[in-house]
Amino acid sequence: MHPSLRSHMIAARDIRPGEVILRERPLTFGPSDHTRPLCLGCYKTIESFDESLACRDCGFPMCSLECQTVPEHRDFECQAMKKNGYRVNAAKFKYNGCRKDRMDFYD
Repeated sequence: MHPSLRSHMIAARDIRPGEVILRERPLTFGPSDHTRPLCLGCYKTIESFDESLACRDCGFPMCSLECQTVPEHRDFECQAMKKNGYRVNAAKFKYNGCRKDRMDFYD
């Protein structure tokens, strides 16, 4: 193996153009920090912060208690943040427009 290749795969057979060769779920997904905050359960825009609706485990703003239990949030991104000791301080998010600065969201 050439050192510049690092990690790679070698096909055991010819692969057709457009053929799916790997499918995996993302570790996390959601909005960038350049948009208004979105609920990570249903992706609706969150207009204002409500402490009672912040995810009890990771701190991200949610639009409802039900959205905190959506498997894609609860079982993946939320658990990864919790496991690594991260908790978002959603009160620091900018709710009335796009972010112009990069504040530290983690407590």
